[in-house]
Amino acid sequence: MFTIDEIKSDQLALQVLPYGLTFHGLAVTAPGGLNRDALISPHDTTSHHLIHGRRFLNQTVGRYANRLPSGKNTFGDGGELQLAGDDGVCLHGGETGLDTIPWDVVDLATSTLFTEADVPKGASSNTIYRHVSSAGTDGFPLGLEIEGFSAVSAPEADNAGKVTVILRARILEEGAEASELAKGTPVNLTVHWGFNLSDFATEDVKGHKMYINSNQTPTLDDKMLAKGTWEKISAGSELDFHSAGLAGPHRTLGGNFPAEGVDHNFAFTSLTRSDPQVVLTSPDDKLSLSFRTNQSTVQCYTASGFDSHGPARKSIHDPQSIGPYARFGAVFLEFHHPLATFLHPEYAEKAGTDTVLKAGDVYENFVEIEVKVKE
Repeated sequence: MFTIDEIKSDQLALQVLPYGLTFHGLAVTAPGGLNRDALISPHDTTSHHLIHGRRFLNQTVGRYANRLPSGKNTFGDGGELQLAGDDGVCLHGGETGLDTIPWDVVDLATSTLFTEADVPKGASSNTIYRHVSSAGTDGFPLGLEIEGFSAVSAPEADNAGKVTVILRARILEEGAEASELAKGTPVNLTVHWGFNLSDFATEDVKGHKMYINSNQTPTLDDKMLAKGTWEKISAGSELDFHSAGLAGPHRTLGGNFPAEGVDHNFAFTSLTRSDPQVVLTSPDDKLSLSFRTNQSTVQCYTASGFDSHGPARKSIHDPQSIGPYARFGAVFLEFHHPLATFLHPEYAEKAGTDTVLKAGDVYENFVEIEVKVKE
């Protein structure tokens, strides 16, 4: 059994587990009576590390998120990866990744990647977890120190508060060969957030509304590996969550819903923290999440793979004791840079980085979730 670390503000409570740096819950309790948990998760917290097939329920993913070709890959100035994976695909960092291991709790005084200056204004509480990934783990060169910072902020005039999650990493230089340090190592982390904002009057998320600031996705092969080019999203198409604009009204997921759901990497049209890149709203409009990030894409997945063999859902999501989450029962939003950016110059140009971390530099993935409630 893992101990839940809960960080709170007046209306928000974020539950964090050390196993896989997992975000087990995001409870929203508003003065008007709203009481919901925005994150899907198993009823039993121990199920996170017993789930067959690594369902990626709000775990931290890496060292390299999403899909890479398995086998030998080269990067930068002579760097090389040897990645494991079935059917030519290495998924979410490989066989071990960051989601299958316990992380260690640290505080700001002992953190090496965060200081008091990183605590958001108005933050009620925060926590930091650390993991050291040894050189060669899952085929990635060089040791990596990774820290995840989470904070919950108090309500403001127009919201119920904010959740800030920052992932940082740096190369461990001690004991490493100078030639390897010069090459660096690819890093592209994410949190595999899974959301359902409804009151569970219906089982799927097709009634949710969503905006994504994107009009293109990577072109994929038959294994869903990136080809290195972009595919435009046409207005009115199945993947168009952009045309209505940020002001909306935003498209309902179930309108023009693909037969197998959504499972695509959306490249943002502009890179900015000032405006939300993604907005997700409950079917009854009572709960809305706005996402700001320094990443250049989001992977959106609507849980087509969920079936009757999944873990029992948490009690607040199971008012009728039905059991596991249904197919299309969640919207997963994973903020990171494009698929296999270090292999594809067009993606690196879009991201503003080739995602190869060099010695002395610090990698950062920043996501802020603004929570809004309508009575």
